Amino acid sequence: MNEQIVRQSTLDDRYEVQVVRVAPYQGKLLIREADEEIYSQRVGKMFDTLIGPMAADLDVWEEMAIDAINNTCARRRTPPGTGQENSCNLRTYSRSALTSKNLF
Repeated sequence: MNEQIVRQSTLDDRYEVQVVRVAPYQGKLLIREADEEIYSQRVGKMFDTLIGPMAADLDVWEEMAIDAINNTCARRRTPPGTGQENSCNLRTYSRSALTSKNLF
């Protein structure tokens, strides 16, 4: 079965977040920075409908994406005062920063 994009979001014009349908009631959460995949995880879907994901699914997927991005940034942080600070040192993301659209 071909993967179908169910949800697509961007964060800070830096991260691309997608949920793709891989099988009935199953999806995969993918996060890319530039062209590099930095995170991938299987996710469930409450209902396998053609009209789009359920609100509860969206909430779970968005929280998972934000947690994954914040954890990725936490691993990249550099000690203050080293002169090597990067954008991950400057913020922690929340769901309100996501720009999302349904693709169904």
